[in-house]
Amino acid sequence: MEKGSDWLQKFKENLGLMKGNLLILILSWILMMPVTVMLSVYEPLYIEGLGASTFIVGSIYAVSTIVLSIVRIPGGYIADRYGRRKIIVSMTFGVALSYLFYAYAPSWGWILVGAIILNACLLYQPALLAIRADSIPPEKRGTGFALGDFFSWIVCIPAPLVVTYLVSTLGLIEGMRVAYLAAVGLMVCAGLLRLLLKETLSKEERKFDAENFTERWKDFKTEYLDAAKFVWKALPALVMVYILCNFAFWGCWPLFPIFSVKFLGVREESWGFVYMLANIVYVATVLPVGVLLDKIGRKKVLLPSITVVAVSAFLYAATPSRTDHTLLFLVISFPFLMFAQSLLFFLFPALEADLVSREKRGRVTAVLMLLSSVAGAAGQALGGIMYEQINQRFPFLILGFFATISFFITLIWVKEPTKREA
Repeated sequence: MEKGSDWLQKFKENLGLMKGNLLILILSWILMMPVTVMLSVYEPLYIEGLGASTFIVGSIYAVSTIVLSIVRIPGGYIADRYGRRKIIVSMTFGVALSYLFYAYAPSWGWILVGAIILNACLLYQPALLAIRADSIPPEKRGTGFALGDFFSWIVCIPAPLVVTYLVSTLGLIEGMRVAYLAAVGLMVCAGLLRLLLKETLSKEERKFDAENFTERWKDFKTEYLDAAKFVWKALPALVMVYILCNFAFWGCWPLFPIFSVKFLGVREESWGFVYMLANIVYVATVLPVGVLLDKIGRKKVLLPSITVVAVSAFLYAATPSRTDHTLLFLVISFPFLMFAQSLLFFLFPALEADLVSREKRGRVTAVLMLLSSVAGAAGQALGGIMYEQINQRFPFLILGFFATISFFITLIWVKEPTKREA
């Protein structure tokens, strides 16, 4: 009985983190995340339906990632020198409007235009990650990150079923157009909500002087060179894991629905169901994992997560095509693959925040994001080629292999700090 009351008390204490900026971010994610999940279920199939080949689909995602990697650098500089809030709010509205290109696209070329605009607006990502880290005490960062993911993902559970209903009743193209219009509306609402965010950098920390704007931007190169040197000196093993994981996973990302529906022969409706199961597995486990992250350390949670990615990727690649067991293989492999990979998206930032001081966090985050994005873009560009020219299963085998290498790099070389940065 005492254990139960202790657990309840700790849960209430953790809920106490949900205030101020973190609460506003979580509420905005509750609006944005369901439509993001809805769109991801069938988006590659939608682009193919507009006339693109698998190679073109991968190339669109690669161009998107390259644009994102470029804009993150000035995004990180702005976050550290001008502040987090304004860039987050303004660019959220930009993301919302970019989805109009997707909703009304007559061909895949319009998707490419929309993707470029969308990812250019995502230059606010370093600021978003920085303001989140700034708003949570260092000793509670894993729990705080997990709370954000838990409440924003729990509302995503029915999202695949919603888009599956739209696709099954209206058809793939018209159903997805409705989903994109819903994304525009909900993301505009999220932008309005983010107007309530409070800046976490003081005027002294921002060091922004409009009269000396040109002089400040001359420091841009120097400060980023310093950030890059810090990354290579302090975080070399983490950088290697970032590169391997992002290359392999994002190379597979646009191929999951194409491989499952077109090659394995799973019905579009069944694919939506499998995607929903992935959300359920993640939501059911993310909060306990976040607590463990703070209690036993980042590395002890990171290693099992990478292991699950590797095993699930190999199992997914081995799924038999168009048999009575195909759906069973997908139900077992894909949800756990997505669950473990999603965990890495807040495990890595938690470890990164522990290692990087607040005043340089935006720039260091941007450098790491740049490396991750370049690796992801390379994976997306090569993923379509590997899928079409080598073997449809090959990209997923690469994911399992690179996850295995990442496990040993993490085990041997990734170190946790003795004291976490504020």
